[in-house]
Amino acid sequence: KFILSLIRAKFNAIFLGTTGMGIMSQILHTTTQFSNFTLLDMQHGLVKQISSRKDNTKFQDQLLNSLKSYIMIVFFVSIIISLLTLFFSEKLTVVLFGNIKYYKYYLICVVSFPILVVNSIPFALLKSFKNIKLIAKARLFSVVLSFIIFIPLVYYLQLIGAIITLVLTSILTLIFNHIYAKKNILNNYSISFSKILFKGRVIKKDLIELFHFAGWGLTIGVYHLFT
Repeated sequence: KFILSLIRAKFNAIFLGTTGMGIMSQILHTTTQFSNFTLLDMQHGLVKQISSRKDNTKFQDQLLNSLKSYIMIVFFVSIIISLLTLFFSEKLTVVLFGNIKYYKYYLICVVSFPILVVNSIPFALLKSFKNIKLIAKARLFSVVLSFIIFIPLVYYLQLIGAIITLVLTSILTLIFNHIYAKKNILNNYSISFSKILFKGRVIKKDLIELFHFAGWGLTIGVYHLFT
């Protein structure tokens, strides 16, 4: 990943120039900050809940409950953050990109950050079961595939092609994490999205624990956005 990032940086320098590289960097930074502020470190709370209950005889039910609580909170927070970022879109464009002419790149950030938010679910599952090898494989495969796509896109489309690659990398990471989490965890416990939605219960204790993590994440998130 490190070697490919160096090669990609060289391609960016040749085909995008300093302005293009600056826009790319700011898109990546802004999208990451939006997603981090939405998650508020609650994914670590989900990891803690799952990993601490794996030996419990009622683990399947508890897993359903934890996932439903997490998905519900993140879903509502994502809607709020998305509405706020769209409502203040013009002002935030000037703050983050320096000029309103980069408005379309700001919108790409708003559209892309939910992908990272959704990816937190399979990633937290893999992390809670200590499937570090699968996390590494998902990241490596997504980086390699996106790099193969990146070369012709940046050559023919330049900045637009580089931005498309950024979005594709996030999507590929989500796809691989989902495949590994479903195959190695969810299928073992006969868990599907419909089962989470209809059979999972929102437990007050789980919500409180997630909000404890969110309180810490909110403090750090506000600080990061401010700086």
